[in-house]
Parts: sequence; C-alpha cells; structure tokens
Amino acid sequence: MKALLLTTALLSVGAAAAPMEVITVIYRTPVDYALYQQKAEIHGYFQAELNAAIRDDARSQIDNMRSDFGDTKPLAAVTLQRQSLAIESISAPN
Repeated sequence: MKALLLTTALLSVGAAAAPMEVITVIYRTPVDYALYQQKAEIHGYFQAELNAAIRDDARSQIDNMRSDFGDTKPLAAVTLQRQSLAIESISAPN
C-alpha cells in the first residue's frame, strides 16, 4: 500500500513539472559542413559590403546637402579639421 501511495505521489509531481528541454543535434557530412561554412562566410562579406555601401551613400548624401546649403567643404574635410583642432587644443601649452 505504501508503494502504491509513493508511486502515485511521484507521478503527480512529475505531471506538474515543466517539460524537459529538447536539444536537436544534426550531424552533417564534411561536404555539407564546408558548404555551410562557405555560405556563412559569403553572407558575412555581403553584410560588410552592404554596411559600407550604406555608410558611403549616407556620406555622399550629406555632402550633397552640404553643397546645396552653400558649404563647399566635404564632410571628410570638416571631420579632419575638427580632429586637428581638437588635437591642437589638447597639445597647446597654457
């Protein structure tokens, strides 16, 4: 009788517990894995090129807006000028 009560208690505790996590493992052949790596590498290069193109496009649009506004210096020159002024102000003696 005690064994039956103990078994019933264990089953009721097990039913209330959350389901266990399931981890799926996929085994790949060396060729499949090499293709996967190549695809991931190409995708990474594509993302890097896309980010660079977005930055270049934004910089050229800013330069176009700046020239339309009347300032003729490109953004790169303004950035370099600000950096050199900051360096001069740090290194200037008091």
